[in-house]
Amino acid sequence: GDAVETGQTLVRLQAAELNARAAQERAKLDQVRRNLARENRLLAQQAATAESVRSLRDAERVALAAVQEAEAMLAYTTIKAPYAGVISRKMVNSGDLAAPGMALLELENPSALQVRAQAPEETAGRLELDSMVTVVLPASGAQMQARLKEIAPAANPAARSATIVLALADTADKLRSGQYVQVLLPGAGSSQMLSVPAATISSWGQMDRVFVLEGDQARLRLVRTGARLGENIEVLAGLDVGEQVILSPAAQLKDGQTVQVRP
Repeated sequence: GDAVETGQTLVRLQAAELNARAAQERAKLDQVRRNLARENRLLAQQAATAESVRSLRDAERVALAAVQEAEAMLAYTTIKAPYAGVISRKMVNSGDLAAPGMALLELENPSALQVRAQAPEETAGRLELDSMVTVVLPASGAQMQARLKEIAPAANPAARSATIVLALADTADKLRSGQYVQVLLPGAGSSQMLSVPAATISSWGQMDRVFVLEGDQARLRLVRTGARLGENIEVLAGLDVGEQVILSPAAQLKDGQTVQVRP
């Protein structure tokens, strides 16, 4: 929940070995520079050779590069905010062990949110980057414009859709990260689809199934699912329009089992 500014220090990591290495490389550089200064004085007195001075200059460049490398590694122990925003999540506490690739914090910019949505494959092929798209917030009915920034190069064959990314601007007082929105795609037209509440679908191995009501019996149907539509899931195959499905079927429910419907 803390607001941070660009460049503000967020986390400091303790890495004694990196501090020691940086100090060691600085000491080596100081030694090379002292030797170089002495050889330059001796060269002026014709008590040293030009070759020895050139060798020490090369050694100085090598030592300087080693110092820069060590300091660059040491800089990774201080994590700074890349942009102004709000800390939305903290995964570590003081004293925890930090490993490479481990997430420490999540930082969000509430004034520049993005929308990730699934566009039907026939519609995604007609969309153009940087075009404006209308986004609706069902919770309040508010509408806003978003710019299309990305279209996934590959479609999802199971859902027959492609992922799109929309950039929103000046949304700090309208939206919060994680909210559900509706995207009105131009040229999408109207189409019919069959969907069921997500609670009616249960997994059986790697297959999805639902139970439908036939008379007083529960019948098992294997279905192929598509995109998630809010609280519903699209059904591409295995179910017909008008069939009654059993909501939240019990794990012990079997095909052909007698059930009782209560109003």
